[in-house]
Amino acid sequence: MDERLEELGALQAAFAGRARIQQWAQGAELLALLQAASDTKALGLLTRPITAEALATVSDITTDRARRIIEVLQAAGVVRKAGDSSLAYVLSPEFGALHARQAHRRAHRP
Repeated sequence: MDERLEELGALQAAFAGRARIQQWAQGAELLALLQAASDTKALGLLTRPITAEALATVSDITTDRARRIIEVLQAAGVVRKAGDSSLAYVLSPEFGALHARQAHRRAHRP
């Protein structure tokens, strides 16, 4: 009986470790997406309400890709709908403030 409890405990620990690694991987993917969105100026464009179609046009990417980027960023809490019935999206208040701070730092570098 003790062996079975030990095996169960080891299995639970392995599942917990796996879940943590999956969280890290998801975090790394999100960071990579944020970096790519920043590199393509998409984050800067999302400081004001913008539709996926307009984001695609300005960023020179497909509308489908712009929608997927917005969906992932929305799921992560980085962007939100600009209004309840709006088709436009904008950075969430937290990420808007973070982006503004980083833009301010870049503008004031020697």
